[in-house]
Amino acid sequence: MKKLFQMLFVVLLCTMMFGNLSAQDMSDKMDDMSQSSLAKLVSGDLMGTSKKVMDLADAMPAEDFNWRPEEGVRSVSEVYVHIAASNYFILSFLGAKMPDNLKPDSENEDLEKTMTGKKEVMDFLHKSFADAEKFLAGYSDTDFDTEVKLPFGKFTKGQLLMLAATHVHEHLGQAIAYARTNHITPPWSRKSGN
Repeated sequence: MKKLFQMLFVVLLCTMMFGNLSAQDMSDKMDDMSQSSLAKLVSGDLMGTSKKVMDLADAMPAEDFNWRPEEGVRSVSEVYVHIAASNYFILSFLGAKMPDNLKPDSENEDLEKTMTGKKEVMDFLHKSFADAEKFLAGYSDTDFDTEVKLPFGKFTKGQLLMLAATHVHEHLGQAIAYARTNHITPPWSRKSGN
């Protein structure tokens, strides 16, 4: 948590040095920065990343949703279902409600095997991001050092918030590799020619 605030301080310092933020403005911003701003940062990051995930999933043809790079590795649809289920799973340990079709004590790998159609996967993915955004907008707990026990280890609430964002980034990278292997250019890269 301390490193996060140090990083935010550096960003504010750079903004002050290179922008129009005075020393008094910077001091006021630091005073206003409560630990609950971590939830806002995570929400902003998660929502930015969710757009890329949704755009990339939409760009993949339905017939490629069963593609996998090799046996024993998640297929395209399994990656997207995993992202959606994990959004619920991770945030449920902070108090978010899980849908009835998900198991609260597992990573829901069974669902990855049964939900394979593009429309169904896209709907589930979209709903998980919308529900995550709604939950994080109302999340006000500031006791981020409190430990929470998950099936695979203990985390603090602050670490769980960060995990909610970084987990999506990890699988966005995987989905980009899957798309590129199938000659699909990520939609946001088409504009820049990458």
